[in-house]
Amino acid sequence: MKTIAIILTLTFILAPSAAVPGVPTTGRASLSAAPSAGALIRVLTTRGDVAVRHGASEEWVKVAPGDVLKPEDSMRLGPGASSTLEAGGKKLELPAMVIVDIADLRNITRFDLLLKLAMEDVRSVPKPDPKLGNPGVAKTTTTRAGNRNGAAPGPAAPGEVNALRLGGTRVLHDNGFFGTCILRSREIFRVEPALAERTDARLRVADALEKMNLREEAYDAYAALADGNLSAEEKRLVEKKLEELRKQ
Repeated sequence: MKTIAIILTLTFILAPSAAVPGVPTTGRASLSAAPSAGALIRVLTTRGDVAVRHGASEEWVKVAPGDVLKPEDSMRLGPGASSTLEAGGKKLELPAMVIVDIADLRNITRFDLLLKLAMEDVRSVPKPDPKLGNPGVAKTTTTRAGNRNGAAPGPAAPGEVNALRLGGTRVLHDNGFFGTCILRSREIFRVEPALAERTDARLRVADALEKMNLREEAYDAYAALADGNLSAEEKRLVEKKLEELRKQ
């Protein structure tokens, strides 16, 4: 994780202490940032139970071909469902049993990903409790079933919702949105530790790190899996990836 530490240090050193009147500033994409203005997200086809939740709404409503989706929306596909979206001329196939946040259907730069990962590491450091005299407990976020903005939970349990959201990271990975795949997966791992034991999801994150040319971080991710409960095929894959990364 040396790369992340270096990026974080450089960011604080190079960041301006205050905005200068009359001088424009440039912002970098965040996890909640929208796709580019030209990347219109349109629903092309639906089959089965395909629904959308608009912004902070608690209600899931049926999606129809021709509907336009906004960055603050989320899509949910039930058993046996499927849908095709169009984003910036690219077609995206969504399978059954996933939840996808539309804001994640975008590419982010390697620098922005490193900065996000560094900030996550900083926030995850537990603060000491002076009353108890212990190192404290890392703060966690509870994901509620209603929506990602903290409204009252819906009929599904949080674990079920996060499992669908983790399924959505496969959509991100398979369509080349490696940065948001990594960030969304790590968020889900934090709020739902049981899902962090999913070997397929962790392999997906490791591969996405490799695709983002973060070799050190990818090596660490594969190494963390090496001593786990892997199938023979998974073990061969991890060993192969570690050997390849050692040579780079």
